[in-house]
Amino acid sequence: MQTYLIQQFTWRKTGLLFLVVIAINLCFAFLTPKIVGATDAHIPDISFGYTQVQLYAWLEAFGESGRQVYFYTTLLLDTLYPVVYAFLFAFLLVGVRARSWVYLPFLIAFVDMSENLCMLYLTAQYPIQYPNVVIWASLSTQLKWLLLALWAVVMAFQGLRLLLIGRSPN
Repeated sequence: MQTYLIQQFTWRKTGLLFLVVIAINLCFAFLTPKIVGATDAHIPDISFGYTQVQLYAWLEAFGESGRQVYFYTTLLLDTLYPVVYAFLFAFLLVGVRARSWVYLPFLIAFVDMSENLCMLYLTAQYPIQYPNVVIWASLSTQLKWLLLALWAVVMAFQGLRLLLIGRSPN
């Protein structure tokens, strides 16, 4: 996989992936108000963990139509998103010569998809509550954000390192 990513890397492909990530984020921005409506509910995926009480309060606040939009957004858009950002983040790591870290974005995507599967199940089964699935979903969400922070630190460190030694990225 590492060799494949190195062979496939170009800044043009990286730029195209970046544009796709921006487009997906714009879709999320458009759909979020349709999910939460005028409530103070949060989208679980962008919170840093949550309790069973919080999650089910948010799902309740979404209402039936908000839950449907959330379910289909997670099923369609948030299934594609981790794949796209994993390749973008991996290409960026290749681009700044942090090639030994190229698997990290795919681990992030795997954890994100685990979270998404939990959220699909919990949303589809609502109002039945599954505490163990909520715990797994919340842990997946937290791990996703921690791994993303690690990726950002690696990128910043490697970018700074390249600047200090006077070498430009690929």
